[in-house]
Amino acid sequence: MAENLIDLGAPAKRVEVIPNGVDLLRFSPVSSQAERDTLRRQLGIEPTDEVLLFVGFISYRKGIDVLLEAWQQITKQRPKARLLLIGHRIDGNNTDVPPSFHDQTFMDKIDALVKQFAHPDRVVFCGNVTNVEQYMRTADVFLFPSRRE
Repeated sequence: MAENLIDLGAPAKRVEVIPNGVDLLRFSPVSSQAERDTLRRQLGIEPTDEVLLFVGFISYRKGIDVLLEAWQQITKQRPKARLLLIGHRIDGNNTDVPPSFHDQTFMDKIDALVKQFAHPDRVVFCGNVTNVEQYMRTADVFLFPSRRE
């Protein structure tokens, strides 16, 4: 791409190549359904579940409330769906998150909403994990309802 820009007349000293910021080996898709099933079993997920995944702070800014409202509709059509929420909760119990991020009122609202679901066990708060790539490789759908970044 840099060569194309230079060919089009861009000064070479003003063209800078920024490498891909994603480790493509770490975040590669599974090579087979068997591999996905094995990963799911290792993570305690049924191979037949439809896995929807969110990764980020469990917060208003990241749209978790919007996601959970939509979840109620999703489960009506997809009874085998399981929602995995990976990331720090922003309640006062989490010492990994700066106090300025804490919003206990919001988290109480989220917890109450999940308890109202017909199958609250299908929503899993995984916390912060070190093997996020494995969860991503097992997911059928990645959800990112963020209000802003």
